[in-house]
Amino acid sequence: MKKLIIICALLKIISACAPSEIILENRTDCPCMVYVNFSALTPEVKRADLWFWGEDGKYEFYHRYEVPFPDDLYVPVRKGSTTACLWGNMESTIADDTNRKLKFAREAELLWAWQETFDTKRDTATVTPIVARRGCPVNVTIVSYKYAVENISVSISTKTSGYSYSGIPEQGVFRYPLTHLPDEEQSAFEKYFRGIIPYQPFTGGIDIELNFIYDGFQRNSHFDLGRYLTLQQIDLEQAEEVNVVIEINEITGTDISFNQEIAIHNYSIVL
Repeated sequence: MKKLIIICALLKIISACAPSEIILENRTDCPCMVYVNFSALTPEVKRADLWFWGEDGKYEFYHRYEVPFPDDLYVPVRKGSTTACLWGNMESTIADDTNRKLKFAREAELLWAWQETFDTKRDTATVTPIVARRGCPVNVTIVSYKYAVENISVSISTKTSGYSYSGIPEQGVFRYPLTHLPDEEQSAFEKYFRGIIPYQPFTGGIDIELNFIYDGFQRNSHFDLGRYLTLQQIDLEQAEEVNVVIEINEITGTDISFNQEIAIHNYSIVL
């Protein structure tokens, strides 16, 4: 009986000293550590610009990465909801952080885009960027079997002048010269050019402009590429590339006509 009284007394003392509830650490102000998993990036991406911003729009993080991409990147962000954005292979394209837009500079570039909004209320989170291509390569061959054209240049004009950070095309006319591809086997009557058609949800307004000298005079003419893209129902997001052959068929005064049958026949896409 004496031992029982002592045990009861000890239990009363312990219960009096023990807290009535368990108090957990308040981690509201602690950041969420976001692990960025680059493993799903397409091999074509050699450079990645990465942004993070909170639900209030304030930026949390920005950095440019080059291959090999880190496999241990953890980004601290505020608790709540966070948006991450990645653009691959930006070189001359200009980033406008204030308006979250990308603007083409010297030329349109073949870019890769990803954006995701995710929950960062816990202490950790993981994001895996899976990019989508923005832009489609275009190869233009200018042929003239009747005329020896000189100093020829080819430009392309589109209705997309850049993108929002989320990948939506920014409307605005953008024109830039395509790159001439030298080839030892090229004759004076055949020239090759290459460039990028920026992504746009419609194919109208995509125009190829030819500038060259013939018979001592500067010539200028346009080829409506958008019309053929529309006729062929080409999806610039799905086509691997677009190949166009334009034959200069007749030059009369300042007028230039094209052999459109050859243009249509040689127009192709690779899926």
